[in-house]
Amino acid sequence: MDQPHPGGPNRCLLCDLSTVIASNTGEPDDPERPQRAAERILDDERLTSDLTDDQARPLIEWASYQAALVASDPNRSDEDVDAAVTALRRAVLRVASIAPDEHDPERLLALARQQLEALQAAEQPEQPEEAGG
Repeated sequence: MDQPHPGGPNRCLLCDLSTVIASNTGEPDDPERPQRAAERILDDERLTSDLTDDQARPLIEWASYQAALVASDPNRSDEDVDAAVTALRRAVLRVASIAPDEHDPERLLALARQQLEALQAAEQPEQPEEAGG
């Protein structure tokens, strides 16, 4: 699904993602995996159905870029990529539910990053405390 991208009227988000990711990571083992990951964000209208287009656009662009970036890492398993994309989707949903009246794109992205960090921290297994001496 092609989405308009701020880079220009004839540019698409997925085209830009491919270029940026290839320049950052080299050629991935599965060149379509980043696109599939990004599309899981781009194609899910439920993520931002309660937001205006101006609110939704920065969240969707950020999350789809993050998904594609994670998926472009050849050291990550498909399961790891799936978990990361699921966490991104959950972060966007949380922002949409906790800040429906927020219109500042930078604030929305900051909230999304915070939500993603909270989700990732919650998924980390607890480390046993080292015995003191």
